[in-house]
Amino acid sequence: MTIASFVCILVSRQAFSLLVRPLTRKFIPAKTEKGVVRTQVEIEHSAEKVENHFLDATFYFVSSYTAWYISKDYDWMPAYLGGDGLLSRSFENLPFAKYAASLPTYAFLSFGFRLEGFISHGFLKERGNDYMEILFHDIITIFLFLGYLYGNWMPIGTLVVIMHDITDCPIHISKGLYSTTLGSYSPIVFIFAQLMWAYFRLYTFPRVIYELSQTAYPEGREQFNGFIPLCVGFLLALQCLHILWFCMFQRINLAVLRKAKFNIISEVGHIASYSPKGDQECAKEASAKGTESNFSAQADTARSN
Repeated sequence: MTIASFVCILVSRQAFSLLVRPLTRKFIPAKTEKGVVRTQVEIEHSAEKVENHFLDATFYFVSSYTAWYISKDYDWMPAYLGGDGLLSRSFENLPFAKYAASLPTYAFLSFGFRLEGFISHGFLKERGNDYMEILFHDIITIFLFLGYLYGNWMPIGTLVVIMHDITDCPIHISKGLYSTTLGSYSPIVFIFAQLMWAYFRLYTFPRVIYELSQTAYPEGREQFNGFIPLCVGFLLALQCLHILWFCMFQRINLAVLRKAKFNIISEVGHIASYSPKGDQECAKEASAKGTESNFSAQADTARSN
């Protein structure tokens, strides 16, 4: 089932690109941010990136909603994820918690997408600046999927998938918009994505890790308790990546604010282009140009008199 899902995702990605490529090209800017005209190869490359981001965003939304809808009425779905139960109830009879018969099917199908992402990112796509972090994240995700599928930890595994997928959706939408003529909407989606990231990955995810670390198998199954710290360790590794990426988001925010501030200073001081100097230096330069302009005007007036 997982292999079938993996192949289906690969084929769907190619079919999606063929179907929407004529439309995607229309939204790719003819020039780069520096004003350089894009070649046809560059336009096709950008279009492929946009298509992949929107396909991923669609999958993550459908995946997170499907998992939540299947699980929302069970007594282990916590209130902080839209349920009425307590996560601790899923640990009362490990590994025989109650869940819908369709949940394992969903998990195996979803696992195929993770495998496709791991192979595509690791071997087929160009390497970005965060290549190693994402590769490490994909490897941990695969081990966690194997653990919760074959350890029959459906409740906690499902919650982890929901928290990841719901936050990945707006991230990919923001990335997709950024490379198009609708790029001005990307920061708005990015702000919304960060708020979701802070709630689901920096608040609810640590709560799940803590509750897992405090549990144990029932009497008569103590021999499996060694599996719990192993899972906690993998989840903590993911949490470290979540914190690292959130810090990177703040660096992006800071860079955007600095660029906006420099642009304002440039307009006031009639500076032709963005300058990477500090705020004080830019302000001094703008002030100097304004003083020079006033002096020239006074000199012209004196000569005319």
